[in-house]
Amino acid sequence: MPAFHQPSAGTASHRSILLLEEYEALAAAVGAALKKFAPQHATVIARSLAQAETLGAKICPELFIIDVDPPWAGLTDFLEKMRNAHPDAGVLVIGGAIPAAIAVERGSFGAVQFIEKPFELAAFEAAVQALLGPWRESKSASPRGSLRTLNPIDVVLLHYAAGANVIVDVHASGEQPGEIYLTGGQVSHAETEKLTGAEALREILTWSEARMNERSAAVPARPTIQPDWSATLLEALRELKASQVPGIPITEKAVATKPRAKMGKKIVVIDDTDMLLIFVEDVLATADPELQITTALNATDGIKQIARVNPDLVLLDYSLPDFNGDEVCRRLLENEHTARVPVLMMSAHVAEMNAAAARFENVVATIEKPFLSEALVSLVQRTSGAPVRLKTVEPAASAQTPTPVRVTAAESMPKQQKSEALSQLSAVPPPRRRSTSRKNGKPARKKSATARKTKTSKQEAKMKTAEPSDDEVRLRAYFISEQRREFGLPGDASSDWLEAKQQLLSETGSQ
Repeated sequence: MPAFHQPSAGTASHRSILLLEEYEALAAAVGAALKKFAPQHATVIARSLAQAETLGAKICPELFIIDVDPPWAGLTDFLEKMRNAHPDAGVLVIGGAIPAAIAVERGSFGAVQFIEKPFELAAFEAAVQALLGPWRESKSASPRGSLRTLNPIDVVLLHYAAGANVIVDVHASGEQPGEIYLTGGQVSHAETEKLTGAEALREILTWSEARMNERSAAVPARPTIQPDWSATLLEALRELKASQVPGIPITEKAVATKPRAKMGKKIVVIDDTDMLLIFVEDVLATADPELQITTALNATDGIKQIARVNPDLVLLDYSLPDFNGDEVCRRLLENEHTARVPVLMMSAHVAEMNAAAARFENVVATIEKPFLSEALVSLVQRTSGAPVRLKTVEPAASAQTPTPVRVTAAESMPKQQKSEALSQLSAVPPPRRRSTSRKNGKPARKKSATARKTKTSKQEAKMKTAEPSDDEVRLRAYFISEQRREFGLPGDASSDWLEAKQQLLSETGSQ
């Protein structure tokens, strides 16, 4: 039987999310997270493609969330049916990481968005909220891809993330059918009527208004494409993006007009999660279309943007790939041109974030990930342009440093949601593989200097006792269990839960 959860009281009940998830434990954990991240949407859980198709016809979902590990046979055909039935729906795929260069180039382009497994709760929340809105109702926000724009590149990346063995047949108007073979998720062969190999692959990937179906590939094709096929896909992606830029009709009386410059406050957002940047930019631009928003994916670029823009506020993720948010704050304070720029720090690692906020006076507020859009907008409105009171005496002034405002996800939720117990979710099984290691080679989070054994104040010591939420432990425990089962390691649900909690505590320096 499919599982349902209804939206909170007082919200619209016709909005829904369809989660396609084979494993009951992960479905329960993700469903619980969606109750917090998407309180206006009912979540329906399907265990098979046939069930998902039936449920989709009943609920008309705004978003499909599909776990492709392990692969679903017939997924291409399912998405084609959903494209016809729900062309405006978005798709979020949970699976292996797609090549980094392609992920950067795609951004929010394409009908399918991806999140790597295992994932952190904050990254999942950002992806869900970015795909659900508020761009749907906003004329100021840039359009986001939907099933209406499903193309061969989306489908190839989908099967790559799934590690599937499959043949994708592609049909386009005015073209003879083409075939793309994937073996273990890697493109191994492509052919059209006249071409084979990389040339055929590039041609097929750029076909417009293509329709696709799949066949099982029991016997791998003789490889005609080298392992660097992703470079060919990247070229096709750039060509496809350029061809889909809306044309401007030219008439004799047409006069080129320069877009009106925005006059609102300047905001710089620094975070290494692309979907979170999309979500934050959408939320803030919808709340105030006049805001001038600049984004950066790492600390180095973020500091350059801050120096260039001279913003009224910086939204700064604590954990960044090159160096962490505390180091960003220190460098900003050392530069007289950026020393008075207020910083709103964001992180799921609350202890480290709060310790940094206590040490650096340019941090005027903190917000715990995951957060809801209303909490973010309210805090940005309160802190943009906030005065930074620089210390004049060291170190005596540290005791007088104003305590930053802290907003947690729980504080931003309705009372009914806060009181909902998650006791119905059983302890989920988890991996001996450290989930902090990532498939895309991204550096693990740096341990903050505050995690070292030094003399700390009682306040900082208390901060370090913060424990991960049940949802975070539940998701981590699931991934631990999957790896344990994959490698035949001993253990059970209880030991998986304890190991998951131990990992999360060690990552945040809580012990």
